[in-house]
Amino acid sequence: MRRVLPRPGRQTRPAQHAAALEETGHYSADAFIHGLPGRVHSRVLRALLTPVAHLAARRITIDNVTDAIAMLRAEDAFDIRDRLEHISTETLLICGAQDGFWTLDMFAETAYRMPHGRMIMYPNRGHALVTAPEFARDVSTFLRRPA
Repeated sequence: MRRVLPRPGRQTRPAQHAAALEETGHYSADAFIHGLPGRVHSRVLRALLTPVAHLAARRITIDNVTDAIAMLRAEDAFDIRDRLEHISTETLLICGAQDGFWTLDMFAETAYRMPHGRMIMYPNRGHALVTAPEFARDVSTFLRRPA
């Protein structure tokens, strides 16, 4: 499997969100659009939604911008790829194909590097998928399987 890293000079999504927060004190309209259920692929629809997204992003109140920036930068810097091969327990990684923070390649690489890693990807879900009915079902199934 190829190693998945951001191209030189290209920021990851958390770094982009942190940069927008640092500059404006708000998430960017692009971050807001990325957070919508299902990504907006149509250029026309994206162009129509962008002004609304700018307004919506400004309405989101961030009580402590410094903490939010620190959290995003810490997430972005957290890299344990070299240790994943040492995780010997069976591990379930669940992700959404519409995740606005992390790429499917990053999820796939993480699951692949764990000797007993298993990945479930929900095609129509994003970053906040723990409330999805299929999430509870899949975790329960994984935990109940015979050892």
